[in-house]
Amino acid sequence: MATQQNFRSALNGFNREDVVRYIEYLNSKHKTESNQLRSEIESLKEELATHVPQAAPGASTAEALEAANSRCTQLEQENARLLQELEQAKQQPAPAPVPHAEELEAYRRAERVERMAQERAAQICQQANGILADASAKVDDAAAQLGSMANHVAGQLAELQNAVIGSKQALLDASAAMYAIRPEASEE
Repeated sequence: MATQQNFRSALNGFNREDVVRYIEYLNSKHKTESNQLRSEIESLKEELATHVPQAAPGASTAEALEAANSRCTQLEQENARLLQELEQAKQQPAPAPVPHAEELEAYRRAERVERMAQERAAQICQQANGILADASAKVDDAAAQLGSMANHVAGQLAELQNAVIGSKQALLDASAAMYAIRPEASEE
């Protein structure tokens, strides 16, 4: 009796490797069974040859051998018939296995999980792109604000520098004025 074989689906039918493995399995099984039957026939012939004189003590050896030969012929015919049936079975296309409902459900669940994972990955990618775009916009805003602050600080520093220069000049002018008003020390 042939065992139920399940082949994985492929693009245009069944998975080629599964089918080839199954055919190889059938060939090896056939060879094994054929070799078993042949060895069984040989062992029965040997057993018959050793037990024929004891099998029928009242019958002649010729009659016992005739009965044994007839049994061997029957076994050889049975072996030939089985070999012919096996050849016919090999020539017929392998029946398409009917997947079990559990396997189909598992396959469908796997497809659903895969589809949901792809959708979730696309959603996460979209969210990540949105977050990166927001972060990029915030960095651009911060850079613009920093540039504005830098310009403002640079302007204030320039004003402070001008004030320091102006103060220094005022001090120099005041010092020169003080020096000019100072009574002469040499007149005394």
